[in-house]
Amino acid sequence: MECFCCGSDVATGRHVKLGGFVLDGLDEALSCSTAYIAHKESTTFRSAFICESCYSVLDSEANGGIGTILDRTHVINRVSRQGKAPKYTAEKYAAFRLRYAIKHGLVDG
Repeated sequence: MECFCCGSDVATGRHVKLGGFVLDGLDEALSCSTAYIAHKESTTFRSAFICESCYSVLDSEANGGIGTILDRTHVINRVSRQGKAPKYTAEKYAAFRLRYAIKHGLVDG
């Protein structure tokens, strides 16, 4: 699987709720509906798979769940912090993707 944060190909990882951290342009975003929608999209927590290395950066008590990886700042949701994010192997990840594809009609079940 590929880490969402750093892009590395890993055999094991974590399934987390991850969001972007954006402060720049907030005033502009609030004044324009299109910009606001883009701002909201970039800061909404979403499901993501990340490597153990990135997880340890984001799950640190010192940074409060906020970390910068490859010049992009991410926020990990509290439900994924303190080691609560489930660990995934390549096999478990493949099964997850298949269930997702079936659920959303991307492949026949």
